[in-house]
Amino acid sequence: MTSIPESIIKVTLVNNLTGEEFELEEKEGSYCLFLKQQDAISYVADYIRFRLDWNDLNKDGDPSLDADIVDDQGKQYQEKISAHHTTRRINSGSNNYTYHFQQGTIDILFTTRLAMQVNQHATAHIIQNP
Repeated sequence: MTSIPESIIKVTLVNNLTGEEFELEEKEGSYCLFLKQQDAISYVADYIRFRLDWNDLNKDGDPSLDADIVDDQGKQYQEKISAHHTTRRINSGSNNYTYHFQQGTIDILFTTRLAMQVNQHATAHIIQNP
């Protein structure tokens, strides 16, 4: 199984049409970052809750954007919608992932913003001046 890269400290999902921003949250023991339940998108009588899944990488090593149908309490239904997996479309080579999600009348272009931490290790040799 693949895990969420340790260098990622925060991921924000941005709706490119409305400009709305949603910070994704991590659940202990999961390989996904989830849209908070209160940010789920209304769909028929239920909701669509998005998550970035690092256990389902594409050929380039990018996570898929998964869409799960949930009730108003966040309980996931076993059935999957036709657009359950959305793969990264553009912005290759950048730290932003762009996903085009389409299901029924819902058509959203999402961009993710990643806050990353980079650690650099160095060794210093101090030489005393004679």
